[in-house]
Amino acid sequence: MLNKEKFFTFAKQNLIFALPIVAGQIGQMLFGVADVFVAGHHSNEALAALGLSSGLMSPAFMFGIGALNAIGPLSAHDKGQGILGHHFFPAAILSALCLGLLIWPLTLLSLSFYNVLGLNPALLPYVRDYLTLCAPSIIFAFLFQAAKEYLQAHGHNVFANVTILFFNFLNLALNYLFMFGKGPFPAMGVKGLALATFLTRFLMAAVVLIYAIKIFGIKKKFLFTLDKKSMMAIIKLGSPLGLGVLTEVLVFCTVTLLIGRMEVIFSAAHNLVLTLASLTFMLPLALSSAASVKVAHSKGEGDYEGIVYNSLSCATISVGFMILTAATYFLVPSYIIGLYTQDLQLIAVASSLLFYVGLFQIPDGLQITMWGSLRGLGIARAPLVMCLLCHWLIGLPLGYQLAFQFGMKAQGLWLGLTIGLTTLAIGLVLAWKKALLKIQPCS
Repeated sequence: MLNKEKFFTFAKQNLIFALPIVAGQIGQMLFGVADVFVAGHHSNEALAALGLSSGLMSPAFMFGIGALNAIGPLSAHDKGQGILGHHFFPAAILSALCLGLLIWPLTLLSLSFYNVLGLNPALLPYVRDYLTLCAPSIIFAFLFQAAKEYLQAHGHNVFANVTILFFNFLNLALNYLFMFGKGPFPAMGVKGLALATFLTRFLMAAVVLIYAIKIFGIKKKFLFTLDKKSMMAIIKLGSPLGLGVLTEVLVFCTVTLLIGRMEVIFSAAHNLVLTLASLTFMLPLALSSAASVKVAHSKGEGDYEGIVYNSLSCATISVGFMILTAATYFLVPSYIIGLYTQDLQLIAVASSLLFYVGLFQIPDGLQITMWGSLRGLGIARAPLVMCLLCHWLIGLPLGYQLAFQFGMKAQGLWLGLTIGLTTLAIGLVLAWKKALLKIQPCS
């Protein structure tokens, strides 16, 4: 039986821990908003090229970010076990570096599929220019992520996330400077956007790495001392985590492409509600990070009660928040969509889709939080298999049938996503309960 007072104490601690992470996620989203804003003021070609470049780069990039999510729980587990020193830090940084060096050429290789995908050939020169300059910055983005994960595992979750918000202003200024030209700087167009991203990511990584090295007192000679055991642990846990994130990203990309085969109004409505879903997903995503770190720390300490309270408190906050957002989407959909557009037809179509977004709020919040708890327990393969089954063998096929065979169109695909996420949430809860039975102390 859970102690109510203890439960609320854990819930309060985890919510406080998650809020700076939410700020960091908003900052990450604002980078994209700033790029789109500046590109839109330059030309339609620049805006279109930016969108295509992001689409080509996103899958491999998100795999890397997902894989690096292993660093937080593994570091927290070591801390919980009372392992002194920061031997794990060099392994985390080297993992990020190696991953970046792998993803960089793979991103450029995606240009080979440009014509195969039937993309506009007139935009290829712009896309090539952007990716050639931007792809190397993936290394710095991964180094930043690795340092941020390590800092969060040790309770330092404010600096890196606030840093993201600060660098948004620099990114916006550099976007204008390099894209349009000013003083001695020539107008570079799309190349300017890529250069701004490169410099911003480089400086962010440098600032956070220096901060981590100083705050933990890591000596320079230890930065180049590799702990093979830690490196293998990151690869073992990170690989299925990265594939899991990639699997989910590709599902939403596929749905977007399928809706793109319909009338333009459905694509516009889909993009609107997907943006709203991404915004409300930020708190559960942050709570997932909190759960992974706190559960891993409790596991390292051998604190079974801490594992349960951290998992359940994060899941409860996540579900509670998603109930509120779902209720909002159900009750005032037209008002919410009306904040983005005055087009009555678009408001009507997007409002109908928002109903299904409301349906999947609760399972979406639950599944991502439970995934975080399982990550904290060092479990990643089972969630990956469930993700593949629930999204690709249940949700997407059902959504396709509903959309194209039963005439539900975009609503059918969103209902398919809802069914996939619901089955995934149930599966992850069962996997979590099974994992608890294995580690439950004998009474």
